[in-house]
Amino acid sequence: MRKLLITAAGCLVLLGAPSGCFSYDAAIPGIQYQNNLDETVVITIKGYGDSDIRDTLSSGHSGVNPQTECYGTAIVVETENGDPVGRVDQAACPGWMLTINEDGTLTYAEL
Repeated sequence: MRKLLITAAGCLVLLGAPSGCFSYDAAIPGIQYQNNLDETVVITIKGYGDSDIRDTLSSGHSGVNPQTECYGTAIVVETENGDPVGRVDQAACPGWMLTINEDGTLTYAEL
């Protein structure tokens, strides 16, 4: 009887692994954003080949621009009306967070 229970437990372990019973939440590689400003912003990554990369982020929301390597030469933040909020003269890199603070300042730091 004991051998039967051990065999049954082993089968459950073997069946559980390929069926997705084990959860793994891998982080999405890319630059992350957090907008704490009270309005929607447009985030532009400048210096990426022939075109810029733009992301829109609503007030109080966060987002990620998926990427596996650094790109661009600067990150520019404006309101939807085109009013400047701030600029970071660094490349957009995975594993970094751009925070648009409530007072309109920017914080760009490695996570």
